[in-house]
Amino acid sequence: WAFGTPHWDINPLRPLLFPFIISLLFKIGSTEIILRIIELLFSIAAVILTYFIGKELYNRETGLIGAFMLSFFWSFLFFSYRILVDVPVATLWLLALFLFIKGYEQNKKIYLWFFGPALIFAFLMKFTAALLGFILLAYLLITERIKPFKNKQLWGTVGLAIVTVAPFLYYEFKKFGHPFAFYTAAIGGRAPSPRSLFQTLIDYINTTFPLVHSAFLILFIVGFAIILFEVIIGFDLLLQNKEKRLRSNLLLLLTFIVPFLYIVSIGYGTYIEERYLFLMYPLMFIIAGKGLMSIYMYTKKYNKTIAIALLVIFLAIGFYQNITHSNSIINDKKVSYIQVQQAGQWISSHSSPDDLIYSFHTQAELQYSSNRRVTGIPGSTPNEVMENIVKEKPKYVVMNIFANIDPAQEWKVTFPYLNQKIFKPELSFGPFIDKDKKIPIL
Repeated sequence: WAFGTPHWDINPLRPLLFPFIISLLFKIGSTEIILRIIELLFSIAAVILTYFIGKELYNRETGLIGAFMLSFFWSFLFFSYRILVDVPVATLWLLALFLFIKGYEQNKKIYLWFFGPALIFAFLMKFTAALLGFILLAYLLITERIKPFKNKQLWGTVGLAIVTVAPFLYYEFKKFGHPFAFYTAAIGGRAPSPRSLFQTLIDYINTTFPLVHSAFLILFIVGFAIILFEVIIGFDLLLQNKEKRLRSNLLLLLTFIVPFLYIVSIGYGTYIEERYLFLMYPLMFIIAGKGLMSIYMYTKKYNKTIAIALLVIFLAIGFYQNITHSNSIINDKKVSYIQVQQAGQWISSHSSPDDLIYSFHTQAELQYSSNRRVTGIPGSTPNEVMENIVKEKPKYVVMNIFANIDPAQEWKVTFPYLNQKIFKPELSFGPFIDKDKKIPIL
């Protein structure tokens, strides 16, 4: 979008807002470091919003604890410097939730007017964010039945949301022939999960919850048990809309549970990555904050010194566990794919802008570093590969072994090495992947 070439087609499954913003920044001379700083600012804003949501739902202390936990959560730290949508969409999700709490729950109308557009911006960052609209609708129907449908300000923000999303829906229609092409592509293109739904749920619980480490996990379990117990015991009062604390409990439970169950229902095959749950983790930490404050208030009845000590111990251990984990993974990954970057830069200086490059893996990363058109190595047999090379005339073939190799593609790894009369080696990067140290990683 910024420079017109090389060209990669636009997939309806990919939201447009983040690449659109980046393309505008590149057009006015932005560098990669500026994009990373913007990502970092989104991350800081998410921590601040977590504090305010916890404060508005419960109290200042709960908000502070939740924000503290998110600010040192190792995965959130790691992805706060990666140019991906997961941190920005979490921030916009939290912003929309905060605006709803201030605007509807506290009847401050100006906040409610901005809620709809904020939710649409989150949706355009990542389509999963639309879940928040359905969550809040369910919340209102449970607590107030049809009363919200008489709220003019609520209808006003819905109208603003429609106006905000209209250009995107028009674009989808013009580009793909359907205003909801993103949805039909997602439903039609997803392969069934190899596991049962129950097994997927168990796998996600066992994998994603412990990632916050033991101290924060214990506090979350305590807070979740308390909130769930209060909602169940006081559900009749909740239906009668007589208890603000119960409304806060229900809203927090829904915004935590629904995104988690949605991701579980999608399954993602056997692949589980915690960044897909960044919509959930800030709410998880607010729940953990309520758990810690409940422990503190209960212990304070008997001994204030012990209560303070428990609070400090839990936070200190959780801080240490997450900060050491983040330090380890950031140092481990700071030079990951460096061979691809260096190869791309070499290719850029040893080729023309219209040259084609074949790459076994990491085509997007190589294209970014080289600013050349990069595709996979086409062909399912050696003869087909050679026919494509003769036809398309790629300038270079890059063999880069950075991921698990499909058994059906294994022959491509050794093919250039077994045909060195055809393929002239230009450059290689270690480490080597075979015991004889003949095949480098790139």
